[in-house]
Amino acid sequence: MFMTHFKMTQQPFQEYPSIEGFFSHEAFSQGVARLTYFASGQSDVALLTADSGLGKSSLIRSFLHHQTQQAFNPVSIGFTGLSGHAFLRSMVSSLGETPAAQKDVLFQQIMKKTAAANKGPTLFLLDNAHLLCNEALVDLQLLLSANQERINIKLIFIAHQELKKRFKETQHKSLAQRIALMCSLDSFDEALTHQYIDFQMRFAGSNDRVFEDNVKSDIQQYTHGCPRLINNLATHCLIGAAIKQVKIIDRTLLQQALNECPLFL
Repeated sequence: MFMTHFKMTQQPFQEYPSIEGFFSHEAFSQGVARLTYFASGQSDVALLTADSGLGKSSLIRSFLHHQTQQAFNPVSIGFTGLSGHAFLRSMVSSLGETPAAQKDVLFQQIMKKTAAANKGPTLFLLDNAHLLCNEALVDLQLLLSANQERINIKLIFIAHQELKKRFKETQHKSLAQRIALMCSLDSFDEALTHQYIDFQMRFAGSNDRVFEDNVKSDIQQYTHGCPRLINNLATHCLIGAAIKQVKIIDRTLLQQALNECPLFL
């Protein structure tokens, strides 16, 4: 509806935009560069932290997209909130194998499959890694310890900031010491929020004058600079503008969107 009203060629403020639609600010670009360096090096653990909605998944997508000559086999694991045994089974399944029943055999399956990989190390992308139980973290340490002569397994923990605190616990000290690279994403400040909204509007085929500057600043305040929340609130503003048949989003339209989305108040 609002795409026609604003003569847009595509949907702005998408949850899962195309690679070309990523807003590549400095921290985002640095994160991609750091993970690229990690993937091609001799270290086996990296940590990417950010709160929900700040762009962790987009950063990982961009990182993988720009690996034109991958020297690793990427394997994504999203079901991290499992028991230790169940998590190992999910690792085996992600490698295309049928998980065994016994835990010791599961370890052997993972080690054998990753050692036989042709491209190089298997890079496990552990999404929502803050949900990993203590047993699973210990098991991952054991797997990495088997990388004595050749690095067959690499891990990228993709998690909320709270995982850093857990790595300070004594039982996870050995695993924490293996973290050779850390990067993080923070919420947008006012200037970045302005740039982000402008980028999204231009990318959609519209222009950066649809949202008044004071509205962009207000959106930053209400969403605390979280890109996902900015997307939601800005989209509600665009819908409201289309319904009222106006081309400029002012504070009156923003207030209407806020009334419709009490989550932001």
